[in-house]
Amino acid sequence: MTNLYHYQRLFLFCCFSLMSSNIPAIAQPTVPEFQPEKIFIQTDRQLYITGEIIWFKLFVFDQLGDLSDFSKVAYVELIDGAGTALTQLKIGLENGQGNGAIELPPGLGSGRYQLRAYTQAMRNMGPEAFSYYSLILLHPEQPVVQAVSDQTGVELSGGRIGSSHNNDLKITVRPGREQLGQREKVRMEISSTDATGRPIAADISLAVALTAPGQNEFAIGTTAPLQPPTDIIFRPENKSLLLQGKVSRQSDGEAAHGQEIFLAFPGKTARVYTVATDANGHFSFLLPKMYGLQTVILQTGPEVSEPLRIELEDEFHEIIPTTPKAFTLPSAWLPVANASLINTQVQQAYRAFEKPPVFNTEQTFSEVPFFGRPDVQYRLDDYNRFALPEFFYEIVLEVQVRGKFGEQNISLVNRENHVFEDYPPLLLVDGVPVFDQRTFLKINNRLIASTEIVKNPFWLNPHFYNGIIQLTSFEGDARVFELPETALRRTFLTLLPQRQFTAPDHEARPDDSLPDFRNTLFWDPSIRTDEEGRANIEFFTSDALGNYTVEVLGVTETGLRGRVEQSIQVVKNSN
Repeated sequence: MTNLYHYQRLFLFCCFSLMSSNIPAIAQPTVPEFQPEKIFIQTDRQLYITGEIIWFKLFVFDQLGDLSDFSKVAYVELIDGAGTALTQLKIGLENGQGNGAIELPPGLGSGRYQLRAYTQAMRNMGPEAFSYYSLILLHPEQPVVQAVSDQTGVELSGGRIGSSHNNDLKITVRPGREQLGQREKVRMEISSTDATGRPIAADISLAVALTAPGQNEFAIGTTAPLQPPTDIIFRPENKSLLLQGKVSRQSDGEAAHGQEIFLAFPGKTARVYTVATDANGHFSFLLPKMYGLQTVILQTGPEVSEPLRIELEDEFHEIIPTTPKAFTLPSAWLPVANASLINTQVQQAYRAFEKPPVFNTEQTFSEVPFFGRPDVQYRLDDYNRFALPEFFYEIVLEVQVRGKFGEQNISLVNRENHVFEDYPPLLLVDGVPVFDQRTFLKINNRLIASTEIVKNPFWLNPHFYNGIIQLTSFEGDARVFELPETALRRTFLTLLPQRQFTAPDHEARPDDSLPDFRNTLFWDPSIRTDEEGRANIEFFTSDALGNYTVEVLGVTETGLRGRVEQSIQVVKNSN
């Protein structure tokens, strides 16, 4: 019997040794081949008032002019005239397309701003390969100097998507009537055909906003040549969002290679990942689709011979400061600027009555922790509040605590798997690994809501654990214990949730007395024409009178591109 037990352990040891040598660390991405890319940017308009929302769409193309499915994340920054990034966003890309929204803070001053967009792959080609899109922002309380010339005076990079000399995709817009009343329903038909007139399905982005004099002159994207770089410094995100960093020795700053790094997202749902640093001390975690600002905790493995330093890499590219130029508004822009200012001030006066924004966050973190459903859960409020060692000893039958006071050790009682009894359990607090058992057992039990037990053996590459014991605090932020000095707790920006464009439904609420002075009547970056090349859109005009430009951009899976503009006019109701 003893020999059989010995051979069982030897067999399992060999199996796990083979696994650790052949299976890469969890979430460790490989370095992909480089593919040059180019981004084109569309916004709902070019002139905004502080407090409004910039709606934008990104199109990413490869060197052949087709939609690129290489990069999965785009980086967008709103930059002022001094070269300061006021807003930084990460946009998820699917089939070479992505969209987002930027709410402009009310404290921004009048001036010219830029949207800068790029991917991590594009960073290897330098900032000259990025896309830049210029905007005019006006503050209602700041006077604006009028330029002597009638020129727009806004310098932009070249390269228009679907310009007149490259109209492979023909888009037709039929708004029904070109002159409409206030709060009138607009029924618009969009059709897409190829150069021969044959219907073709296309991805359409539609914006309906106050007409600006420079709208037809604004360029989208960049004309930088798509040349592969000689050295890949920034790892392309061709699978998903990456969290990257470096580990070095505290003694001399040299790179620490082959070091285990544990990544955890503290919270009610445990998520733990492991990787090993490469020869240069770098590590990369391939993240699932997640949104917003997340707290991350990074730790070195339990077997570290010397103090190490963990650093996260800067996800956004450096911006070179510039000397801001005096801002002047061309005289041709004065009518739309005055109309936009009046409309926005009226709209914002009633902002308290607006519905809260709606965000789409599909495929977020699963509610199931990485280890699955626990076998047993104990809620501490159901029992007398003992210190944790006594609680485990008296209440939790699956856990065994041995040793004298202050030096106890904790293990799982696994009667069905005696082979694994010498392996320690994985200890977690709010999803964060705790490698020191004494630290784990000294946690104040009054801060703990429950404990979860996984009785079965668990493999977290490259370690094997005899089950899992997790403590979940009331706050769920992993602050009920002290992290090791070398651990790193940081906030990490993940993908921007997609915000839905909302507008009043004047047909459903015809007696609504709230003013409606939207400068952008409609925005939808995700329209899809069917196999017959058709799509029908409905929206309402507002109370704001004036001329509005209907701008439609379209692309197909085969790389055809097109752009068209149509004008509509909103006039005062006769009654």
